Amino acid sequence: MPTPGNQGEPRGGQLRLHLPRVGGPHELVRFAPEDFDGWLHFAEPSVQEVVRGYLEKVLGLDEPARNRWVAHWSLKALEALEEHLAHEPETGRYCHGDALTLADVCVASQVIAAKDYGRCDVSGVPVVMRIYGECMQLDAFARSHPQRQPGAPADLRA
Repeated sequence: MPTPGNQGEPRGGQLRLHLPRVGGPHELVRFAPEDFDGWLHFAEPSVQEVVRGYLEKVLGLDEPARNRWVAHWSLKALEALEEHLAHEPETGRYCHGDALTLADVCVASQVIAAKDYGRCDVSGVPVVMRIYGECMQLDAFARSHPQRQPGAPADLRA
């Protein structure tokens, strides 16, 4: 859907969130913090199960090797995001300006995977971490953090 201020016209160089929509163009979707309330989840278990199954059954990796693999690629993803966001003129308080987009949910999710579960050193991605910090100041993000959920492992609880 077109967003206020762009009248549906794409602008070059924009970090965009493209959501599939049958029969029409994909447009940037912006959210207000309250839009996330009640449905914000950082990790989809079925995706984790597929990746874990592949690493374990196809590649034959044991748990320590799987953890190293996840940490390595989680950090690589953050480094790629950093490179883009650090040079994107429209990077603002969030990934794309000062309004939340689904891109911010994705960044927060990636940071949690890398920092909290992969135990990665995220000091080399300051723009990503600044955006993550902005997101985590919002109640919907803070309450939805996996470490704050019932049943979270004690050693990972916030």
